[in-house]
Amino acid sequence: MRRDHADVFCTTEEGVKGKRAAEWRLVDEVVPNSKLEDVVKERAREFAAKSDRPSGAKGVALTPLKRKRTADGAQYSAVSVEFSRDARLATITVRGPDAPPPGSADDMVVQGAEFWPLRVVRELDDAILDIRANELETAVIVFKSEGDPKLVLEYDGFLAKNAKHWLGREIALKWKRVLKRVDLTSARWWH
Repeated sequence: MRRDHADVFCTTEEGVKGKRAAEWRLVDEVVPNSKLEDVVKERAREFAAKSDRPSGAKGVALTPLKRKRTADGAQYSAVSVEFSRDARLATITVRGPDAPPPGSADDMVVQGAEFWPLRVVRELDDAILDIRANELETAVIVFKSEGDPKLVLEYDGFLAKNAKHWLGREIALKWKRVLKRVDLTSARWWH
């Protein structure tokens, strides 16, 4: 952002309107509310057309996560959260896989949302967001792991081997976003 624009942006109480934001390249495009849904669909089609996913390939349905809340935490299939509210502490435990990775990328697609790396990253993301939104007194998150590290490394190798496959790449990008979220989750301290 140009310095003169930054000065105006930072000192203007009412902010910057859409047209000016587009002129200053703060946003890519400004769309009226009445056309938003149509423009979003069109952009989605454009992005999908640029995808390397084979045109006949079916996507993966991201089924709703199964989370069981308790008074002191939450349980998912591969992630659990335990709160020690007096200590302002949340402990997230990630459980490793019970079985080796599938034999091929096609088998990974068939497993879909139940493919362990995808399932665990979605659950971890949900747990972190839940803590950030609903456990405002939590000051520290501790991460633990359980399970066979050999199996986890096998899944890691499987994803590395299939890094150019559209689903393997998307899972790796999801992990990157979730780990970045962990990195950017700030502790809140009150006196």
